[in-house]
Amino acid sequence: MEGYNSRIGKTQMQQYMGDLYENPMVVYREYIQNACDAIEDALSMNLIQDRKKSTIIVRIDTYNKTITIEDEGVGISKDNIGPYLVDVASSKKVNRAGQYGIGRLNGANYCDQIIYETSYSGEEVLSTLVWDVKRAREICEDPSQNPTTEEIIDEVTHLLLEKGESAVAHYCRVTLKNVNNGLLLDQEKVISYISQIVPVDYDLDFKDNLLSPSLEVEANAPFKERFKSLWIYKISVNDIPVTKQYKSEDGAFKFGSLRCFSLIDNKTQEEYAWGWYAMNKEAKQMNDLPISFIRARHCNYQIGPATLLSGLYPSPVSQAYFIGELNLVHEHIRPTASRDGIKQNDHKIIFEAIVKRFFKEQLSPLYNKTSKFRSEVVERIAEANVQIASLVQLVKKEDDANERTKLKEKIKKEKEKIATAESKIPAYTRFFEETQSWGSATDVVSSVNETIVKAYNQKAEVVKNDSQIPAIKVERFKPETSEVNTHDGGKTNNQQQGQGSKNSSNGENNNSQNGERDANNQIPTELDAYKALSSVERKLIKKFYSVIDGADVPPAMKEKMKKTLKKKILK
Repeated sequence: MEGYNSRIGKTQMQQYMGDLYENPMVVYREYIQNACDAIEDALSMNLIQDRKKSTIIVRIDTYNKTITIEDEGVGISKDNIGPYLVDVASSKKVNRAGQYGIGRLNGANYCDQIIYETSYSGEEVLSTLVWDVKRAREICEDPSQNPTTEEIIDEVTHLLLEKGESAVAHYCRVTLKNVNNGLLLDQEKVISYISQIVPVDYDLDFKDNLLSPSLEVEANAPFKERFKSLWIYKISVNDIPVTKQYKSEDGAFKFGSLRCFSLIDNKTQEEYAWGWYAMNKEAKQMNDLPISFIRARHCNYQIGPATLLSGLYPSPVSQAYFIGELNLVHEHIRPTASRDGIKQNDHKIIFEAIVKRFFKEQLSPLYNKTSKFRSEVVERIAEANVQIASLVQLVKKEDDANERTKLKEKIKKEKEKIATAESKIPAYTRFFEETQSWGSATDVVSSVNETIVKAYNQKAEVVKNDSQIPAIKVERFKPETSEVNTHDGGKTNNQQQGQGSKNSSNGENNNSQNGERDANNQIPTELDAYKALSSVERKLIKKFYSVIDGADVPPAMKEKMKKTLKKKILK
């Protein structure tokens, strides 16, 4: 304003020094983000060839209370130390995760000094800038002093230039000295935070056992290149490589089919986000896992807390059934300066409406139907089969006619339970067909086979009596005339199922459950090929088949194992 000199008071300096963020761990996000941006610049200048081969090194020294973050990015030239490391809120970055220019002071509240050591390719100079942030805090807290933010910065920054550095060196090393926050020095918690927030690669177990197989499914195949294009950096903490925490198993949960999606505005056909999600094989809630919920990401950095999108679900419990990531790609959907949410504008309103519709119309019915399919159909059939098999053994041992009659009556009631469960199959078949979500059905069947069928078959008494029951096959629930993709990318036909949930009418002969020829109706089985062998040999083979059927592997692999066994035995 004419005739008036404006000033930025010291309160603004306090904001720059970390008051903007509540979580001290944000220190790591901000400095690692700067390191990632420096690597991108080095990549564009051909100083490095692959971002994934340039490690960002984090070192935590609890004894000396120091934190060091070092990168082999482009570095900073001596002439740019002022504009890049002294000036604040004047970032030159465009289309980067960090572009507000306030992150470099984020550790100021948690240490006494921030030291930048850097060299730029082509310069034989080591530039060292020291921020005396302890002195800056003292000035800000002293009510008798009222300097401007610029005056504080000039007083607490000191630059030293040393010649003799290699001309080809390019790096930046940030050191926080005398760190006063214990959380920032906790290696385990730091690794956990970095693995969730910054752009690191997926864990090898997750990639090999869940992501890669799922991307072979036809519906997911178009997303292969999108995963390859994600910003990923190699980061280590005290020489421990950091990866995202997603696993194929986490505690009691095993994860099944992973599905990819794209969120598009139907009116403009603009894409707002893309991502992936998965449920555990039991289709149960997961509230307390470090990977729980579908999380919003921008440039592969997590935005806000894990529950940022929770308000967009149709019910509070819905989010607990899924893990996953939602990557924001629309140019007008960006994080706030503190990255605790998404910037408010008209496009955010459209984005939230699209996400709400996706959660309501696709995810909510999926977990609801899949969970009920497990409890109302698959579990009830498996539990009834177990009870029938146990009762059949009791019938065989019972000499009293009245007791045998009572046992047969119990068998009849278990068969009625199976019939009731089977009456519900058509509705679930239609759902999995219409939503192309047979992968979720396959996961549930696999889980029930593991927890109920396999557990029963491994009991000592069952093995002794050779009374194992066959695993339930997902083909049992599929349409009789259609071929449907399973979660492992293969196709199976319902006519191949040969389930065996139906038991002999008198309740004593359970051979059809165990996969052998039923004496009453002569149903052919896969064991007929071994008729020429002795009864002892056939029993052994039957046990092998029972183990294979109960294994938690794709149907195609089970068939391959059986063919290999058959070839070796009958050669």
